[in-house]
Amino acid sequence: MNPDRVRAELAERYTALRYIPADKSIFFTCAGIFPEMISGYLSDGDRFLAQGDLTNAWASYWYALGWMDAGLSLGLITTGTPWSGDILAPHLVPDTEKERLAEKTSRYHALLSRALGSLSVAAEPGSCLAGPAERILFIGHTWYRQGTLLEKAGNLASALSATSYCFGWLDAGVRLGLFRVMDHRDLFTI
Repeated sequence: MNPDRVRAELAERYTALRYIPADKSIFFTCAGIFPEMISGYLSDGDRFLAQGDLTNAWASYWYALGWMDAGLSLGLITTGTPWSGDILAPHLVPDTEKERLAEKTSRYHALLSRALGSLSVAAEPGSCLAGPAERILFIGHTWYRQGTLLEKAGNLASALSATSYCFGWLDAGVRLGLFRVMDHRDLFTI
């Protein structure tokens, strides 16, 4: 588990972030939420890292990466470089972080399950926004399953990466209005 490496790549991509929609367009406004949220989670991760809290720094950076990749996938932002990290790679975890990592991984996994069960696609079937909403839900369920497998295999750092990353995607979809939040509204930044 090396938050410094994840942070460095996140910061590099964040520095290169640009909006794709035309200035003052409706979608330009939508694109504007991405740097705000990515910056917020990057700052949170930096604060945790400075405090020596590797687990929360790790989760914050991966959450920011989820937001970033959601924005890239939706065509609202560009960074010029794709993410080269590997969520699934085994990570060495310092003994001082093992207990905290196990607790946070388990808690985030349960929260993600609730979050996925709380969302329904807001866009009308067949509309241009229905496909992106369905894609984000598919990504959510895929990374949830992957996180479950990683957690069962004892690869907790990767499981937390997958869960945090996925939560960033879902949160972006909610913030953009692609979903109706049917329950557990407190799980999302709206």
